[in-house]
Amino acid sequence: YRTRLRSFLDADRVVAQQLDEVRLRGHRVFHAVPLGDDIIDHVVVGSIGVFAVQVVLPPRRGAVTVSLARGCLTFGPDHGAFGLQPVIKACAGLARELGRTVGHPIKIVPTLIVPGCKVATSDEDRFLLTNEQNCVTLVGWKDSAAYLMYDEVNRISQWLSARCRPQQQSAWRFPGRALHVSIARPRLL
Repeated sequence: YRTRLRSFLDADRVVAQQLDEVRLRGHRVFHAVPLGDDIIDHVVVGSIGVFAVQVVLPPRRGAVTVSLARGCLTFGPDHGAFGLQPVIKACAGLARELGRTVGHPIKIVPTLIVPGCKVATSDEDRFLLTNEQNCVTLVGWKDSAAYLMYDEVNRISQWLSARCRPQQQSAWRFPGRALHVSIARPRLL
């Protein structure tokens, strides 16, 4: 379990570093966006749309390829599958919240990043599937239904900034002394 968690954290860190290039191209990047019981790994906002980025690790080590068909990621050779229901649920929740924020429906582009796997072509156009090396290509995604106006980008960014704002300092009591811990959520880069 610890090895898998460490692998996920390392992969997520690499993706965050790659997304810094997206930020340099004029888009806003938010990390670890809380949404109810879910956390969206990264949210990218710009005039081309809103991208909900989820980092997905293969179920087992040694997967070389990943393909997407009928709402399921399949890892090869013979390394299992990953159903996308949690990703779909999180994107629907984000779309609902952002739609309330701007006053009309917002299209979210679910973006799946699978580190270390070669991405096979996909017959799905609802999802953007890539790996950590090519995740910057999301800025080339063109879907006129996802485009945003400048004021919408600002309102969405304000909402996301408020969600990712650091929390107040908390005091936890241990026998004999108090331990002050700052619990901070990631913020806009």
